[in-house]
Amino acid sequence: MPIEFDQNYATIYDHKIRKLIPGYLLLHELSRHTLQALLPVQAKIVVAGAGTGQEVIETATANPGWQYCLVEPSAPMREEAQRRAEAAGIAQRVSFRAGRVGLDAELESAPCFDAALSLLVLHFVAGEAAKLAYLRQLAGCLHPGAPLLLADMEGERDSAVFAQQIAIWHRQQLASRSHPETVALDFSKLETDIYPLPALRLQALLEEAGFTPPIAYFRAWQIAGYYCHRR
Repeated sequence: MPIEFDQNYATIYDHKIRKLIPGYLLLHELSRHTLQALLPVQAKIVVAGAGTGQEVIETATANPGWQYCLVEPSAPMREEAQRRAEAAGIAQRVSFRAGRVGLDAELESAPCFDAALSLLVLHFVAGEAAKLAYLRQLAGCLHPGAPLLLADMEGERDSAVFAQQIAIWHRQQLASRSHPETVALDFSKLETDIYPLPALRLQALLEEAGFTPPIAYFRAWQIAGYYCHRR
């Protein structure tokens, strides 16, 4: 399940993730435009594994009728998200839940949300049974027809293509960051903390959880973004 980040990591997370994830800001920009195309002016959105709340900061100011429920297991990350929401003047539209989706998060079991966001979270969930539980809990709290935006590392870990793309990504990181030892540490965590799925397995789990087949809206090497809808 997602790592529980401490206060120090919560403070540096936004700076670090923008360097590590290829196209991180573009992913959030395209997610915002996708949501705006799919949602009405009044909407309730659940954000799974919300971290420091980048998804909310990215969309809330341009969409004053949207309300958010942020689900995040790490108290320091929730505190950072709260601080950012207050700084952006949107705190009155944001609520918080502790816990991990699919495990111990308390979300409504009846449909009450108009959309769900899960950006760079599901790949932390180990095992297909746990991933399915995660997706089912999100499906259970969405209105029929509501969209889910999902972005994660994707691929068959033991394949030659996966290894080649990780090598390209590693090369880009070494060229763009000044501390090769931190790059080495980050990529070692890909082996221990990340559990990617091939695209066809992700589609099968989404459909089993109650979603329509996913439609791609973002890709940068091994990071893929999709949207689908609650059946």
